[in-house]
This record gives sequence, structure tokens and C-alpha cells, in this order.
Amino acid sequence: MEPVETTSHLQQKTLNVLDKWLLARLQKLIADVTAEMDDYDIYDASNLLQAFIDELSNWYVRRSRRRFWRAADQADADKEAAYSTLYHVLTTLIRLLSPFAPFVVETIYQNLVRSQDQ
Repeated sequence: MEPVETTSHLQQKTLNVLDKWLLARLQKLIADVTAEMDDYDIYDASNLLQAFIDELSNWYVRRSRRRFWRAADQADADKEAAYSTLYHVLTTLIRLLSPFAPFVVETIYQNLVRSQDQ
């Protein structure tokens, strides 16, 4: 399955409640981190990122585990929506993390994006 980064692709799919929640949290995170970084408040910005990563791994990934591991014949659109949502969130999160750990984040970003380009 090819990962898709565009948000228009995500909007065309029937998104699960968890997908909608995660995308809403991501938009709030972008606004909050941008505001904190504009105020040069790195501590609060990093705390926001840490809390989001905790929610992503402990809520979204755990609650969507069955969606990720479904067989190919079972609800393929739901599985694709879950993967597309996670891919979009990860690539966006990597961009937000880039001022904090640029070299590590660049490696992760290239590993995520390079497989799509080839």
C-alpha cells in the first residue's frame, strides 16, 4: 500500500472517529507549537510535542491496532484511511520536531518519504 500525504486524500475517505480526532489534535498542535515558537518559548513547545506523541502512541496507535493488522479483504478502505492518516500525522510531526533535533528528524523524514518517491 502506497502512503499518501495529501490531506485531500484523507478528506475523500470515510474517516474513523479516531482519525478525525487525531487530525483535529494535529491542527491544534500546529497552531500551539507555532505560537510558542513565535514567543521563543521552547520549553512549552517541547512539552506540547511530548504530550502529542504520548497521545499518538498510547491512544491512536493502540486503539487502531486492529485496523492496521486487518486482512486485505476486510474493510480495505478503513485500513487505507488508517495508514494514510498515520502517514500524514507522522510527516507533519517530523516537520514540527525539526527545530529540536534536526539531524535525527531529517533521517526519519527521509526514511518515511524516500520509500514513497522510489
